[in-house]
Amino acid sequence: MSTFNLASIDTGPGIGLLISTPFYEFRSPAQVVLLFHGLPTLTVIRVLWHWSGTA
Repeated sequence: MSTFNLASIDTGPGIGLLISTPFYEFRSPAQVVLLFHGLPTLTVIRVLWHWSGTA
């Protein structure tokens, strides 16, 4: 039996580059990394904090 795993789809570098490249025009590489990795991480932390009932 085969299961479909969306995370296993390989889109190559194309999709990520299409999304992130325009941000490099006005921001430094460090700012782009913070934008694409830092904000989602903070969002997850905020959601978990809210779900824990300490909000």
